[in-house]
Amino acid sequence: MCVYLDHYIILGLPSGKDGAKLTLKEITKAYKVKALLLHPDKNPYDSKATAQFQRLQSSYDILKDDKARKLFDEELSRESERDAKRRKMDSDFDRKEEEEERAKAAEAKAREEARARAAEAKAREARAEAKAKEDARASREARAKEEARTRERAEAKAREELRAREEARTRARAEAKAREELRARTEVKAREEARARAIAQAKEEARRAALIREEVRVRAEARAREEARAAEKAKEEARAAAEVAAKYKDEAIIATNAALAATVKAKEAEAKAKADSSSSTCSYLSSPEASLLLQVENQLLQAVLLLDRLNHS
Repeated sequence: MCVYLDHYIILGLPSGKDGAKLTLKEITKAYKVKALLLHPDKNPYDSKATAQFQRLQSSYDILKDDKARKLFDEELSRESERDAKRRKMDSDFDRKEEEEERAKAAEAKAREEARARAAEAKAREARAEAKAKEDARASREARAKEEARTRERAEAKAREELRAREEARTRARAEAKAREELRARTEVKAREEARARAIAQAKEEARRAALIREEVRVRAEARAREEARAAEKAKEEARAAAEVAAKYKDEAIIATNAALAATVKAKEAEAKAKADSSSSTCSYLSSPEASLLLQVENQLLQAVLLLDRLNHS
């Protein structure tokens, strides 16, 4: 019987003393479960399924037979004891080898420590010599660095003074430019304000001239209406005189003269009214309002000429 094939493990059961305590019912149950999993019909694409199922069947045949199972348990127990003894011998051998290795390691460590102490002493001497050389070199480098820093500080100070002078010149140029721009803006603003004042003045003068022209026109129309009313009144007086002459025949000559005088006066008034209505410009020029209108128009012309000079400047 081969003990290297553990039938308990093949059925998925605990081995050793725990396996010997299992009942036939538990073994059969485990076999059925495994048989369902490893049956070739369940694994048609596995080439090892038949061999595994046959091995499962062989293990179950051994374990369900009491004599075969007893022999297997005894052989498994003896194999376990042999394995235990073998493991103990291996453990003792490993422990002995480990002790020898530790002794060798301690000896090697001692030699290594001695070499390390010698090397450390030599290294300390080398470090001391190197430190002395390094201190000397560091001292030389420190002096050189200090001299270099002194030169750099002097150069930096010179550069800073040069930069300060350049910044001062730049600020002066910027201030001069700002003053020039301010002066230019002030002049532009002054020209704009003067232009605006001139435009406002021209607009005001034009408005005043328009008002004056409208007032003159209204006065001329009122005077024409007044003269027309006077002519109408003269006509009424002439008619009244004629009526009086017709009523009082004995005063015909006086009435006739009065009618003739009234008729002449009415014709003069009518002619004057026609002349005033047809030639309003001439009446304006002969009146004080026309003189005032001429003055306003002259002022408006002067304002327009001033505005044109400002635009060209």
